[in-house]
Amino acid sequence: MSDPERLGRMGQSGQKHVLQSYTWDAVARRIAFTQDGAARERNFRATVNE
Repeated sequence: MSDPERLGRMGQSGQKHVLQSYTWDAVARRIAFTQDGAARERNFRATVNE
Protein backbone atom coordinates (compact mmCIF):
# COMPACT_ATOMS: atom_id res chain seq x y z
CA MET A 1 0.00 0.00 0.00
CA SER A 2 1.90 2.96 -1.28
CA ASP A 3 -1.01 5.44 -1.25
CA PRO A 4 -1.17 7.17 2.18
CA GLU A 5 -4.44 8.93 1.35
CA ARG A 6 -6.11 5.65 0.47
CA LEU A 7 -4.78 4.08 3.64
CA GLY A 8 -6.22 6.97 5.64
CA ARG A 9 -9.64 6.56 3.99
CA MET A 10 -9.56 2.82 4.62
CA GLY A 11 -8.67 3.39 8.26
CA GLN A 12 -11.47 5.89 8.72
CA SER A 13 -13.94 3.57 7.03
CA GLY A 14 -12.87 0.67 9.21
CA GLN A 15 -13.14 2.74 12.37
CA LYS A 16 -16.62 3.94 11.38
CA HIS A 17 -17.73 0.36 10.75
CA VAL A 18 -16.42 -0.85 14.12
CA LEU A 19 -17.97 2.05 16.03
CA GLN A 20 -21.37 1.43 14.41
CA SER A 21 -21.32 -2.38 14.50
CA TYR A 22 -19.93 -3.07 17.93
CA THR A 23 -21.80 -0.71 20.23
CA TRP A 24 -23.45 -2.33 23.24
CA ASP A 25 -26.83 -1.72 21.61
CA ALA A 26 -25.84 -3.44 18.37
CA VAL A 27 -24.29 -6.39 20.19
CA ALA A 28 -27.36 -6.72 22.45
CA ARG A 29 -29.64 -6.78 19.38
CA ARG A 30 -27.59 -9.58 17.82
CA ILE A 31 -27.62 -11.57 21.07
CA ALA A 32 -31.39 -11.13 21.43
CA PHE A 33 -31.92 -12.19 17.80
CA THR A 34 -29.79 -15.31 18.34
CA GLN A 35 -31.55 -16.20 21.59
CA ASP A 36 -34.95 -15.69 19.98
CA GLY A 37 -33.98 -18.02 17.15
CA ALA A 38 -32.73 -20.64 19.59
CA ALA A 39 -35.97 -20.42 21.59
CA ARG A 40 -38.03 -20.82 18.42
CA GLU A 41 -35.97 -23.86 17.44
CA ARG A 42 -36.46 -25.45 20.88
CA ASN A 43 -40.21 -24.82 20.71
CA PHE A 44 -40.41 -26.25 17.20
CA ARG A 45 -38.51 -29.40 18.20
CA ALA A 46 -40.67 -29.82 21.28
CA THR A 47 -43.86 -29.73 19.20
CA VAL A 48 -42.47 -32.11 16.55
CA ASN A 49 -41.38 -34.64 19.17
CA GLU A 50 -44.73 -34.75 20.96
